[in-house]
Amino acid sequence: MKKVCLWCNKEFNAAHKYNKYCSRKCSSKGYEGTRRQKIDKNWLYDEYINRHKSINDIVKKFNLSFGTVKRRLHEFNIRTRGHSECGKRNKNWKGGKKITKDGYVYIYCPTHPCAIRGRYILEHRLVMEKSLNRYLLKRELVHHIDENRDNNNVDNLLVVSSKEHYRIHHE
Repeated sequence: MKKVCLWCNKEFNAAHKYNKYCSRKCSSKGYEGTRRQKIDKNWLYDEYINRHKSINDIVKKFNLSFGTVKRRLHEFNIRTRGHSECGKRNKNWKGGKKITKDGYVYIYCPTHPCAIRGRYILEHRLVMEKSLNRYLLKRELVHHIDENRDNNNVDNLLVVSSKEHYRIHHE
């Protein structure tokens, strides 16, 4: 069967319909570019962890396949960032401030012992803690004097017990 070599473009007699090259030399030259790409562990760690590049950024910039990069990260025991990546490293980071439907302001503070789900703390509690120079007890509540939940100035906040807080709102 007559075929044209994919490397040197010469016509040759193929022994099988699967033959693509006229010789071993052309075959090795032809497959040279498709061999496993060598990725250095230190280089990949630097790009992915230190420079915070995404897998897609590495794929585009260095002409690698997504699967190759992902596989190498796994082989080199480099922890991949998932969708749950938290804090400043998350692509949806908006500065660490959240405002709930109720109007309360939460601040990203993962090191705080009372952080909700290990990440956020109410801003008015944080402001009072800084003012008092201590952590608030769980039984201590912070009352907004003007009842404006996003006005977290120290002058507008008052530390009260739940009993006192009830009295303030139900007099």
